[in-house]
Amino acid sequence: MIKMITLRYGLISLWFSTILIQSIHVLISYTDPINQKIQDEILFGHGFVMLALSIPLGWVALFIVGAALSWFEITLTSVWDAVCVSIVCVSIGYLQWFVLLPWLWHKWKAKYKLESS
Repeated sequence: MIKMITLRYGLISLWFSTILIQSIHVLISYTDPINQKIQDEILFGHGFVMLALSIPLGWVALFIVGAALSWFEITLTSVWDAVCVSIVCVSIGYLQWFVLLPWLWHKWKAKYKLESS
């Protein structure tokens, strides 16, 4: 039991560390005057990493948030777009990987245990 708790907190720490390092890298790269010409690529790379960390529900959540923003005619540009993507993907990704998936796993194990008894 302690190994599972340690593993879970280790994975959560690794996941948030990856996001923090990626976000710091994007902010430093985006504000660096040398990288002015590749700012769009920096933001694209950041969005790709955020989506990769929150697959599959991150795609759905970003689609819904994007549709809602366009419905209200809100346009996010430059680094604000990256902030929005980060908030949505981090929130949904955490809920997906560390709340919903463990809950589904425990439900499945309980069902399987009942059926095998």
